[in-house]
Amino acid sequence: MVPLNENKIRCVTIYLLFFKKLERTYKTREAMESSNKVKYFMAIFFLIPIFFIGYGIKFMTDYRNVDEYGVHLDAEVTGFYEYVDEDGESSIQPIVNYTLTNGKVIRDTLNYSSSPNPYKVGDTIEVMLFEDDLDTVFIHSSFWGITFPLILIVSGVLFMAFLLFIFRSNLSFKRDTEPSNDDSSDNNIFYSE
Repeated sequence: MVPLNENKIRCVTIYLLFFKKLERTYKTREAMESSNKVKYFMAIFFLIPIFFIGYGIKFMTDYRNVDEYGVHLDAEVTGFYEYVDEDGESSIQPIVNYTLTNGKVIRDTLNYSSSPNPYKVGDTIEVMLFEDDLDTVFIHSSFWGITFPLILIVSGVLFMAFLLFIFRSNLSFKRDTEPSNDDSSDNNIFYSE
């Protein structure tokens, strides 16, 4: 067996330390890329509750603006529009007539549907609208003014809290399972002098 001199041992030690650092750098880079993918995925998922919260707030403010500054009219149900989806489920929208303050009679299909149908022909529904914007007509009810927007807002907040919990636990799990970056583990190679 050929005796190893001190210089050869140090040279081998330096090479081993270099490759160990290189391997750790590669694993760290791979973990960072994986972590970035998770962050992008979570960012996309955070858009969903933000949409729910934003739409709930917008719907509530639009409803309150029309309630406060718009015109309240009585609309008579004259018929129904039935929509059947791919699953065979039907939803029914009331067709109403209402008279604007200038005397013009408007026939409109309301954008609110239900199944089963709560209305019958001849029923009166209180609607709210701006006379210069006939595309936005609200049914005056506490459900559409308070309950529906709050359902959207609370659902968005709960979904956001759920995502934050998952995201936080995911990060703490990764932090607990990642290898330590301290240099004390580099001293595992013995020197002989």
